[in-house]
Amino acid sequence: MVVAINWNEVAPKWNKIVAAFKKAYSVSSKNISSAFSTSKTQITEQIKTTPSITRSGKNVTINTITYKCTVGANSIVKKKFSSNTYYVAVRYKGSVWVCTSKTLSFSQAKVVQYGNNSYVGIWATKKSGAIKLCQPKPRGPEIHGNGASGYYYHYHLDYNNTKHCHVWFSK
Repeated sequence: MVVAINWNEVAPKWNKIVAAFKKAYSVSSKNISSAFSTSKTQITEQIKTTPSITRSGKNVTINTITYKCTVGANSIVKKKFSSNTYYVAVRYKGSVWVCTSKTLSFSQAKVVQYGNNSYVGIWATKKSGAIKLCQPKPRGPEIHGNGASGYYYHYHLDYNNTKHCHVWFSK
């Protein structure tokens, strides 16, 4: 997943990566070539399968799963969490709403991020989780509306300014 999201940077170096593995594990050179060939095919297929993301009010559907974002971000933005968790979040009528009834794994959050929807994003329960999700080039933290009600600090994955998905976070 991470390789697929960063494919534009990885692709030009692919042959060198394969060569480095072959050199390091020369006994298994044939198996390495086969594995990397299969991986390259899977990665390019994954890139082609951008998730379907739709929203209707505070409800978000990602592929076939619906998330009901009913928790106002204002109720969790200052909450202290002991560990990081990811949730689907949506901008709706001047605020951010979060679906806290269904957690997302890091990989699932990356899929939502890869969908590149400026209204549907991720809520991370820790700032460090938001930064991690936006690697290798996090842009932020930034806030719009001069911090007025309904606006929250967030990061973006700054990949040639093409990724607009918000990754909001609790403080």
